[in-house]
Amino acid sequence: MANSNYIGASDIEGRNLVIVASARFQTILQSMDLPRRLHFLPHGNAGAFSLDHPLPGELALYAPHNSDTGVSTSYATLSLWPGATPRQRILYLSGIETWSTQAAAQYALDPRSMRDLHQKLAQDPADGPRGRKSPFFQVLLRTEGKNNVARSTHYVTHRYLPTAGASGSD
Repeated sequence: MANSNYIGASDIEGRNLVIVASARFQTILQSMDLPRRLHFLPHGNAGAFSLDHPLPGELALYAPHNSDTGVSTSYATLSLWPGATPRQRILYLSGIETWSTQAAAQYALDPRSMRDLHQKLAQDPADGPRGRKSPFFQVLLRTEGKNNVARSTHYVTHRYLPTAGASGSD
């Protein structure tokens, strides 16, 4: 475990990497030029996630908002990229706010959520509207919270990432 502000290329070489960070914070990932289908944009006070090529029923921009009851809705992503060498992975859990980042981590650790996500990925065609199927992907999550505490997390959509430079066999 290390502070992402102090991680360098030599720290991740030959290792799997899990980064849990607010989307607003710069990490080594920005210097790695990893492929993305979901992008964090500094939008308004908090920021937003934009989606490349929205499908019917999807939005191009997902920005947080508050309700009259004090419940906040925000968004988070779960991204899985190939590592620097075959058989290694980079997992990035990131939300617009700290509590939505926490919600993404809870989603990733919840067996039922992971089972549901696996089923969604398994149902996709090899070359469908979410991209050419690969072991690498980004998932957009809608999170709800109150008083900066995550209350629920729901799958919104996902996109596949290219396997270039990865073994693709895992």
